Amino acid sequence: MVVCIQAEFGALQAIRLHLPFAESLGRRCKAAVTREEFRESLNQACDQLNAFPAFPGANTVSAHQEFQDDDFIMRSLAHLYEALRNSKPSRFSAGRGGSVSFRLPAISLRTPENLEFWTGSLEKCARLQVPYLAIASNGRLPVDLIVGEPTPKDLFCLRAKETALPLTRTESRSRHAANFEPVAKEYLELFKAGPGADTGRRRSWWPGQFGRLV
Repeated sequence: MVVCIQAEFGALQAIRLHLPFAESLGRRCKAAVTREEFRESLNQACDQLNAFPAFPGANTVSAHQEFQDDDFIMRSLAHLYEALRNSKPSRFSAGRGGSVSFRLPAISLRTPENLEFWTGSLEKCARLQVPYLAIASNGRLPVDLIVGEPTPKDLFCLRAKETALPLTRTESRSRHAANFEPVAKEYLELFKAGPGADTGRRRSWWPGQFGRLV
């Protein structure tokens, strides 16, 4: 069962607003025993979606005061930022089939929080102007992030366990990797504090770190 919802706002807001709804619709459709029940579930879903706000407010993103970061999470963030910063913009051009894949550590047992954390790191820090796909399973499993238009080989991660596709390595970093650690630390604090911490002070220097990508 695959449920897709197209939203006209950012990934963070879509996750908070639509992910619980999509999961609920999937359960209702799978539980249906007749065509009529299945179609009724879809019709109700369309009516409910039309009642959702077109442009939800910033409070759709929650604070995560209980989140406990660690050095590995911080290194993974810094490695992600460094890899994206060093990628040429032309690599992500439409139709070129260019993409970069990362397998990143989960930060929670809850799927929405894992998606919020890693998509938020792109929205609030990298400010990517290219498509990306974030994949998170139920439970504390890795999060797969594909930046750029996915290719068939990128989707190997859908079935691959960590023995076949381990976490993206963070040990072999360049001498410039330390430049991205302040960005990672700032984002970790922002994730804990929630939307109220998204200040202009941070925005003033994040775009400069990633200017070559946009």
